[in-house]
Amino acid sequence: MVLGVVILALGAIRLVWRSTTPLPPWADGLSSAERTLTHWNERLLYLLMFVIPGTGLWLVLVNEDALSLHVASHIAFFVSITLHVGLVLKHQLINRDGLLRRMTW
Repeated sequence: MVLGVVILALGAIRLVWRSTTPLPPWADGLSSAERTLTHWNERLLYLLMFVIPGTGLWLVLVNEDALSLHVASHIAFFVSITLHVGLVLKHQLINRDGLLRRMTW
């Protein structure tokens, strides 16, 4: 339960930091489709930062009705992370356009 509360707090801090800090411009090597995919994938990751610990706390504090939503949100998280890492690896190893450098800007 403590881990869920810590993750919720860190998610809130990350969301505040993200909304107050300007982003660098899009990488030149990203196509329009990749930009759209990246944008929606980022939104999904932010949503899941709250859904996963929220359903976990609900599972512990209220009842076990949230188990299927909790498991489904974990699956969505791992699919989203895989998509994110896959896109970075594609640009780093295949396109060789320095996308990873942008992420550490």
